[in-house]
Amino acid sequence: MKKPRKSFIKNLTYLCLVGVVALGLLTIVGTGGGGGDGTTTSTTEGTTTFNSSGTIGDLLTYTIDTSVSPMTYSYEIVESDFGLAGITGSGTLTKNADGTYTPSNDPKTNVILLANTLIVGGADVDVGGTETTMLFTGVPALTTNYTASEIAGTYNYINFECGEALSNNQCTEGYKSFYGTFKLETSGTWEACESGDIDDQGTNPCAGIDSGTWTDQGNGRITVTSGGATIGTAMLLPSGSGGKVIIIDLKDRPGLGAGPGILVGVKKQDIANENLGGTYHFNDDDGGYGDVTVDNTNDTWTGTQYDSNGNPTPISGSIVRNDPWNGWLTDSNNNLILILPSDGVWFQTADFPNNNWITMGGAIP
Repeated sequence: MKKPRKSFIKNLTYLCLVGVVALGLLTIVGTGGGGGDGTTTSTTEGTTTFNSSGTIGDLLTYTIDTSVSPMTYSYEIVESDFGLAGITGSGTLTKNADGTYTPSNDPKTNVILLANTLIVGGADVDVGGTETTMLFTGVPALTTNYTASEIAGTYNYINFECGEALSNNQCTEGYKSFYGTFKLETSGTWEACESGDIDDQGTNPCAGIDSGTWTDQGNGRITVTSGGATIGTAMLLPSGSGGKVIIIDLKDRPGLGAGPGILVGVKKQDIANENLGGTYHFNDDDGGYGDVTVDNTNDTWTGTQYDSNGNPTPISGSIVRNDPWNGWLTDSNNNLILILPSDGVWFQTADFPNNNWITMGGAIP
């Protein structure tokens, strides 16, 4: 968990999903073998390909092979607003004592492997001659279309994006985080609510609402449009009872005054009586990392955060469940946390005015 430091709507060109792009290695949540009842993941003899998105806003594929020791990885950046498309890389993953992995071509990066097909990681990439830290996450690619009923539902989201459209392929305004709800319909439409609960706007009103359509590409990617323009590529972790995790690779949208980024979300649910206890490992958008241990009985947490140079800082706090609405946690440091207890997923940011960071990770089984 991060201490405060350093929109999705803003015309709502910011979507409620999050993806990852990385020129390095990633934190892997799950080794994945199947989606929902009607989908088939791209997994062959221990090899899984993940559709991923990075915090800077690039789309990539990332493949890991768990049948060999040490595990191997390879990646390719598929789409980029920074001219990085076509870049590839490969290497091995060395397991650490805490259950994370270190990629051979980026030894400063922690890779996290969770239980149910989610991938999270980080890497330093060259953006316009500037070394830039990119955090990323992804879900297994599919070889079939999504089953609409398996991904439909309301998701709580955090998005992290450049505050304005790119200028000369650079984000000059810095990255900011926003939160809200995103509703995906089986009819092929979506609606998003910034800073509010789209299902209970009387109690938690929306600061802004946007809507559009989505089209399944048939390979684990969904094209998301608003006002006739493509604003992102969504990737989801399906579930027979409705989607679990949603990721959107957000594009640079100069006509809307919004830059590239990533959106991550989990299905909205009541977590009042869920067991949230455990140790969660996370990566920060600035190259930092750490872990927190949650006490489910007392709703408190303690842990250690390391900056990008490995310097540790003890952290602690208490949490309030279903605040500001169902599915969220707020803590005593004014942070907002999304957690998917059954799968160990962990996404976090801070509320305004400290909303200039994001962490992603989960509980290693």
